[in-house]
Amino acid sequence: MNAAKRLGVILLLGSFFALLTERVMAPPAGAGIHSVTALMAPALVGCNPNCPGDVNGDNMVNGADLSVLLASFGNNCNVDADGDGWTVAQGDCNDSNPNINPGAAEICDNGIDDNCNGQVDFADPSCNDPDGDGIPDNVDNCPTVFNPTQADGDADGAGDACDNCPFVSNPGQQDSNSNGIGDACEGSYCQMASQCPPRPNASPICLGNQCGYVCNVGYADCDGDPLNGCEVFVLGDPNNCSACNLVCPPNHVCVNGQCVLQCPVGFTNCGGQCKDLLNDASNCGGCGNMCMFPTSIGACINGQCQIAACISGFANCDNITANGCETDILNSPTNCGGCNIVCNLPNATSTCIAGQCMISSCAPGFANCNGLQADGCEVNITNSVNNCGACGNVCTPTANVTSVTCLNGNCKITGCLPNWLDQNGIYADGCEVFNNPN
Repeated sequence: MNAAKRLGVILLLGSFFALLTERVMAPPAGAGIHSVTALMAPALVGCNPNCPGDVNGDNMVNGADLSVLLASFGNNCNVDADGDGWTVAQGDCNDSNPNINPGAAEICDNGIDDNCNGQVDFADPSCNDPDGDGIPDNVDNCPTVFNPTQADGDADGAGDACDNCPFVSNPGQQDSNSNGIGDACEGSYCQMASQCPPRPNASPICLGNQCGYVCNVGYADCDGDPLNGCEVFVLGDPNNCSACNLVCPPNHVCVNGQCVLQCPVGFTNCGGQCKDLLNDASNCGGCGNMCMFPTSIGACINGQCQIAACISGFANCDNITANGCETDILNSPTNCGGCNIVCNLPNATSTCIAGQCMISSCAPGFANCNGLQADGCEVNITNSVNNCGACGNVCTPTANVTSVTCLNGNCKITGCLPNWLDQNGIYADGCEVFNNPN
């Protein structure tokens, strides 16, 4: 641009500046505060004489004015390009990002100088870590106490390392008497265990000047409430059997910290099964006590083993349970077919065969002529005319004989027809001699 043109532009801009001054000093009717406010907007902050305000006469100082000025003078104005209210001249170190300016908070781990103070991340004072635990103060739950784990057992936002009541939630850390012990657990400070208040089923301990408690054997603190101590008896609670929240299966109870089967009334747990000890022949009066006897079937009656039945062919004739059904009633002549049935058939030596009394042999002079066992050897063959000497041997009268008998098992003639005599004594020829009286 030659000197004449530059001079013309300067004169023109001088006129605009005069116009700007006039409007600020005496705004036109209707413009009021709006016009003044517009002229003071931060779009052009701290303008110098080379950067007058409302170049285009729209009562607004904005980018439309800048487009004219920049075309002639370049970026010589203090422009807020990202609209965050801060210009480069005011310290905005990145005027293209509205999140970066002197009024922004430093983000401690993004590698950016967010507040434009020339100190990045932990070098910035706002990201100090005086306790050296690697946790900046703006997120450290114990800013002045080393606690890299950030442990917070009661989840109240105050780390255990600096919590004035680490066992009870107290996010406000109230300490009315300023004794270093939070109001929420006032009274838990101790120098010895005897200073700690009692808790049910628990023994107090003093650890780090704070009262704690150890559950007595068989008890546990399952609800986490220190005031009710160790409230659960884990040796007998089916919902907390041996430890908190260990629940026994259905139909089980907790006995000495073990889940065991719970049997109905009248039944006993025998090896994981419910048994009736009054009536179970395999568990009679006690688990595993079996009712077993020789040659018999056992039964359990009111918890006592008894003989329910005998195996076929045997009987309990001595009424002693221990030896079972001891008698062979199929072969015993004194218990034939049943107890105390004695085989004593008439005129015979008896035996027992298949539970029946049978004739083993007949007594001398007797015989079993009807074939029946029950009446034994019923015939005396020494004097029976129908079974004389043997079954079926009938003494019948022979020639001239009127009567006969059986004597010692032999047929004898006892009477002859008149005038007839049995002189030879032979039964077979009868009365063989005629005695003629004439």
